[in-house]
Amino acid sequence: MPPSVTAFKSNFPTFPVYPFSTSNLVSIRMAHENKFLRISFNIHPGTFPETLKFLDLDSYIGEIHPNSLPASLTDLRLSYATNFSVTVLSLPNTITKLYIKQSPKSKNSKLNVLLPSSLTDLQLMDSPQLVECNPLPAGLKKLQLSNSDLSPTNIVPLGVTDLSYSFNDYKALYPHHLPTSLIHLHLHSHLQTISLPHLRTLDHLKELQMGSSLDLTYLPPNLTKLSVEIPLSDTTNIQLPNTITDLTLWMTELTLFGDIHPDFISVSDSKLPLLQTLTIVGNESNSLTIDNLDFLPNSVTSIINLPMITSNTFTLPPLLNTLEISSSNYKHNFTDKGISLPSHVKFLNVHA
Repeated sequence: MPPSVTAFKSNFPTFPVYPFSTSNLVSIRMAHENKFLRISFNIHPGTFPETLKFLDLDSYIGEIHPNSLPASLTDLRLSYATNFSVTVLSLPNTITKLYIKQSPKSKNSKLNVLLPSSLTDLQLMDSPQLVECNPLPAGLKKLQLSNSDLSPTNIVPLGVTDLSYSFNDYKALYPHHLPTSLIHLHLHSHLQTISLPHLRTLDHLKELQMGSSLDLTYLPPNLTKLSVEIPLSDTTNIQLPNTITDLTLWMTELTLFGDIHPDFISVSDSKLPLLQTLTIVGNESNSLTIDNLDFLPNSVTSIINLPMITSNTFTLPPLLNTLEISSSNYKHNFTDKGISLPSHVKFLNVHA
């Protein structure tokens, strides 16, 4: 391999034949795309050059032995092949960014890996034992866990600003799982409702994304971006922080608002006066309906997935410049009613 080559990428299963150790590579990406031709590739001292900073192994089958990864490496992505059970994995203390994905069918309870103390960005998927058996590095800033549950003894370090946590079954979240340093928090689950009283203490939290319905009485006071399922059967007691500029509503009902007055957005009561972006998401988004848009504050500049509007006359917010809408809803709202799109809309996305 010529010394001028600094980046290498291969999707072929025979990549061990390449003489990496004598190269000047800084970045290596390799993948086993054909599951029937995958071969085992064990990594030993000297396998990779001392210039390597980024390594991405996709559908990987093999062992990474102690002192095998170069000290220059700072960014490592390991995605193991389906049903491959990891038995040997040694990580250097120079890594600052780490991604590990194991097979969800693999039960690697005996795998004992020490997470490097140098980590600032950690993503673990289907790797519960790496969380259960390890203290989380104190210098972490970003943490993403998917089917890798936090235990009651795990402490998310103070200093973490970004936390993404996905789980299928209810796992209690304790105050020490949600440090006060959080700015971005994404919680994904299939639960009906989650109650987190200690959310109110997260004064620095700006973005909250929920994959299920949340008890909205515990929202922190300074949110600017909220993505949540709203219980539309009773909106009278919902009080959203008036600092919100970006709101995403996840809908599971065929009728978005219908005859229910959206009190939590109502412009007449000066609620959400800073709202700029409203996004509607749902499995039945093309069937969602709304009476009118009178409740929206004038500050709204973007509407994503505008539902079907039942009123024959309606007015879009005066500052609206971006509109995304399905072709069927566009036909119903504008074409069939003879309503022209106002000139202040500059970006229009009509999708299927």
